[in-house]
Amino acid sequence: MAELKKKKTKRFPLKPDKEEKRKAFETDLPFFQRKWVKNSLWVLAFILFYLGLRAFQQGDIIKDRVPPVKLVTLTGQEIDLSKPQPRPYLIHFWGAWCPICNYQHDDIRKLSEEYFVITIAVKTTSEEELRLFAKEHFIPKSIIVNDLYAELMNTFKVTAVPTDFYVKPNGEIMFVETGFTSYWGFKLRLWWLENWGT
Repeated sequence: MAELKKKKTKRFPLKPDKEEKRKAFETDLPFFQRKWVKNSLWVLAFILFYLGLRAFQQGDIIKDRVPPVKLVTLTGQEIDLSKPQPRPYLIHFWGAWCPICNYQHDDIRKLSEEYFVITIAVKTTSEEELRLFAKEHFIPKSIIVNDLYAELMNTFKVTAVPTDFYVKPNGEIMFVETGFTSYWGFKLRLWWLENWGT
């Protein structure tokens, strides 16, 4: 019986550890076929694609000073951008038809309680619909400017939404971002402008 067990052990040796086998296989592969190299290249390609897309979206967007335009909010308040403002501020271009913009409404509302924020709604069907949209999404009407025919969008040379301008009180644009930004991304840039950028 003991002999039979010994024979079985010899006939069916233990399999090598899977991890050791994988490592041996990895070292045998050419450099560019290794898993970590492939993953790194995919990440690098994604970053380059994102930066290229962002550069394309920003195109000829203005980056020096805000245009000297007068804005009127849904509450009838006038904002004259040709004059200095009391604090650094955010100009946020968005659309009711934009899924990313809709995801940011809560962050923008929360931010407007702490900082001076102007939101410019582009290409909405009518002011009445925009008012209804603002009510449904709890966006203060006092920070919304209706850009029904995209005139302001063209003035700022914005080609995609959301697009954000972070502006010094004197009208100098410090940062321009196109695409999604989190609440803390908004807040940190405005905090930096208020404390270090002026």
